[in-house]
Amino acid sequence: MLEASYPLVSVVMPVHNGALFLSDAIKSILKQTYHHFELIIINDGSNDDTEGIVNAFNDSRIKYHVYTKQQGIVSALNYGLTLAEGAFIARMDADDISLKHRLAKQVEMLLNNPDIAILGTQYIGINGRSRALPILHEDIIWHTLNASPFVHPSVMFRTSFLRLNKIQYNTDYQFAEDLALWVECFSLTLMANLDEPLIKYRYHDGTHKKNMEQVAKLNTKIKTGLIKKLIPVLNADDSLRLAICLNRHVTHEYSLLWFKSTLAFFDKVLLETGGAIRLQQALNNCVWFHLTAKPGLFLHLYKELKIRGWIYLGVRKTMWLILKRLVKYN
Repeated sequence: MLEASYPLVSVVMPVHNGALFLSDAIKSILKQTYHHFELIIINDGSNDDTEGIVNAFNDSRIKYHVYTKQQGIVSALNYGLTLAEGAFIARMDADDISLKHRLAKQVEMLLNNPDIAILGTQYIGINGRSRALPILHEDIIWHTLNASPFVHPSVMFRTSFLRLNKIQYNTDYQFAEDLALWVECFSLTLMANLDEPLIKYRYHDGTHKKNMEQVAKLNTKIKTGLIKKLIPVLNADDSLRLAICLNRHVTHEYSLLWFKSTLAFFDKVLLETGGAIRLQQALNNCVWFHLTAKPGLFLHLYKELKIRGWIYLGVRKTMWLILKRLVKYN
């Protein structure tokens, strides 16, 4: 097949004051083994050397656009979506690294699976821990109760799906725009993650951490809506409380009483819903997450955890909690 007959991919990269890592991010796209793409860079009102770095690249595939005043990532992303001319739209951030086969493998997957319109990949944490992401659509939906099922800059969209359904990032969900979009699309298309890390993702003290209170509110709202769809037998109060418990951004202070009350509430939810396996898994993951934040309470809660058949930490997680507690308190 001739290169010109390959579907065009539009890589959308918003950047605000990203000079520190921008050059490496751009190089990682320009060095892709899949060559038929355009790289749309939206400079969102940067006042560092972002423009100079972009202009230093002499590559006709780069399409550079500038906001003279910062509009925010949602505006920049939506502008990029409107500019895209490709059959597929790949997200990319200005501080991450796409591995060289990323675009090729995602395009191949989407060409071979026309029912999938949103496709992510596994990732490598540059300066943080890498976690396995769900592969299949149903697993992706339930995973969202605990955390985002995608690394946002790894995602590739089918452009026709976005435009047919008039899908854009929602300006009401700034700082949680990706999670809101996933949930909006769950009933509209199939989604998947490739079972291979194809991006290096950078953890840093960025906008989300600076706006944690707003992130917490938005995530709670998104997850409450998802719970109502997945678990319609729960009343509104229980749906909200469950969303708060499952929200990693909300709980900052833990106590023995909080854990016991939460475990009792989870028992009630499982009883009312018939103990669905996927819900058990989500609650189990939630318990694990909160215990890692307060490992000093683990041994005090051991009997409470042991009597609940739906909680399974496993030997490795149990030993890790004990070790973390010992390291913290010795």
